[in-house]
Amino acid sequence: MKDIANIKEKGITVISGYLKSLKTEKFKIDYDLFNKYHEKFTGTYFGLIYQILKLINESNIKDKQKYINIYRAQFTKDELEFLFYHCLGTIGKRKFKKLVENYEFFEHIGLNNDIEKRLLEYNIKAFGKNETIIEKYKELEKVNV
Repeated sequence: MKDIANIKEKGITVISGYLKSLKTEKFKIDYDLFNKYHEKFTGTYFGLIYQILKLINESNIKDKQKYINIYRAQFTKDELEFLFYHCLGTIGKRKFKKLVENYEFFEHIGLNNDIEKRLLEYNIKAFGKNETIIEKYKELEKVNV
């Protein structure tokens, strides 16, 4: 069990590092530019997340949201934020973004200035019942009318 905890801790550290890198002056949260340099390392990570969401979505199971919620519970705040940007990039926008929106995948994402700037690029459903984000989303909608 100690080895599994060490692997998880290292994974969290790597994701946090990628997120910090994405927010540097070099990339300025331009996910496509970031992805150009790092996709060889992050591609399988996001590919696996997408395939699990797709599997649940296309299955015949009842209450798919319940299974998505269980899956989503394993993600850290940094992982959710990293996924948030990935789904706004060219690769993620095609099919991935729609899945995270439909299944309220960002209900537990932390709101910060960077996320706030791109909040309206998502359907409000992506944030589930997160009152803080929904309130901010509606406020931004009024300003951007």
